Amino acid sequence: DEPVESERSDAAIPAEPDPRLSLRKTASTGQLVAGETITYTFAITNTGNVTLRDVTVAEGSFTGAGELSEIRCPAEADALVPGRTVRCTADYFVQQADVDRGSIENTA
Repeated sequence: DEPVESERSDAAIPAEPDPRLSLRKTASTGQLVAGETITYTFAITNTGNVTLRDVTVAEGSFTGAGELSEIRCPAEADALVPGRTVRCTADYFVQQADVDRGSIENTA
């Protein structure tokens, strides 16, 4: 009638942290027209297995004659959980020099 107690038993399951991102950059247009604005969209996906904090986009090179705007990311970029995608954007006002040159190269 007395309860039987056993010793405590624990099980630990390790997780190997694997932080990874993928980036896909697109432009709102495929044609340069002086005086129009191009919006660049940076789709950042957490392809790893841990939450990534303070996700930002680092511009590589930009050959536009003018200045690319600051890259804007939503609040979700502060803590990007695995499998989720966040979209950041930047704008560029096309210059006549860009059209005369024939293209704008942009990497991130």
